[in-house]
Amino acid sequence: MPDAPVTAPRLPWWQRVWDALAPGAEPAPLTRWQKTWRLVVVVFLGYGSWATITLPGSQGHSTARWALIALDAIVGLFAIWLVLRRRAHPVAVAAILTVLNAGFVTVTGAALLAFASLAARRHLQGLVLVAPLMIAATMVTEVVWPNETPIHPLAALLTATLATVAVGAVFYAIGSRRAVKQAAEERLAAAEREQAARVAQAQAAERTRIAREMHDVLAHRISLVAMHASALTYREDLTDEERRTAATTIERNAREALTELREVLGVLRDPQAVGGGLELRPEAPQPSLRDLPGLIEDARTLGASVELTDDSGEVPERVGRAAYRIVQEALTNARKHAPGAPVSVRLERPDGRGLVVTVRQPEHPTAVTAAPGAGMGLLGLRERVALAGGSFHSGPDGSGDWVVTARLPLTS
Repeated sequence: MPDAPVTAPRLPWWQRVWDALAPGAEPAPLTRWQKTWRLVVVVFLGYGSWATITLPGSQGHSTARWALIALDAIVGLFAIWLVLRRRAHPVAVAAILTVLNAGFVTVTGAALLAFASLAARRHLQGLVLVAPLMIAATMVTEVVWPNETPIHPLAALLTATLATVAVGAVFYAIGSRRAVKQAAEERLAAAEREQAARVAQAQAAERTRIAREMHDVLAHRISLVAMHASALTYREDLTDEERRTAATTIERNAREALTELREVLGVLRDPQAVGGGLELRPEAPQPSLRDLPGLIEDARTLGASVELTDDSGEVPERVGRAAYRIVQEALTNARKHAPGAPVSVRLERPDGRGLVVTVRQPEHPTAVTAAPGAGMGLLGLRERVALAGGSFHSGPDGSGDWVVTARLPLTS
């Protein structure tokens, strides 16, 4: 029998109400100027009240009265020290200062600041505790330091209550407005960070795309130039005709590399026409499966043994372009790492839903040292296939062959 779901015990109503009065978010740190003017107000209100309430008529004061006046001045210093710690212990500081304010007028400014700070933080739990203390402290002050004109107790109680509620309401509204402003600033900052992250991601994707296109276009041609230049450098047994053929091949591939580079730059350049017009620049033609026989023929001309089996049929242009780049990079790697080894290229659609490109060549662990490269070819192919929604694998197949396999979906 499955266990019954465990439910949390229902809290009593008074505890639910108390939890609902929990304080809001922590306020922002104060600047030096904000701390300074608050301290000035505390000193002015505290010792201003002390001078106007306790000192008048001091000639007739008794020794005990003078001792109380002096003690009041000393307690005011303690109140200033304590109110500076109101942010760490808001309720405790406000409660202590309010109680002290009942007998010492120098605490007036500090008690008001602590109570106002409590209200500005929207600390309803603290306000519920401290507000009655403040009303009671005001009533006690009337007894300890009576006015020359007596005030009716009910009038004093009403005045103290209204003053306490007014101060609490005003600073609670200030705190609410400050919280709304702070929340709006935080949302704006979060939106700006998110926008900056999107821009950085787009820039990184664009750099990757440009690097992939540049590699796909130039790696094939430059590898041919490097191979024939190396032959001219190290092969001393070449005839004059062979040297001229190699030099011609170097020149042709260098020119074709420049042409293809211009085509890529034409695609990546700002699409606005020269002169500030709005007519779009035509996109340079990109290779596809129609150009694959020419690529195979170029490899054969350079002495490679390449067998092509093309059962692809009609495929979308983007799929054909990706397949062309896969074969191009595989042939370039074969020429670098296993020159002269037979290469098999197969394009087929086994299930009719995707094009499978397979390039197979024998592994040559003792082959001629590979031409230097950036090592970005296979990584670029993997990224290209992933962007097309396909899968890519390269590595030994266990039978002594190195196989590059890419599956490209025909639909996006």
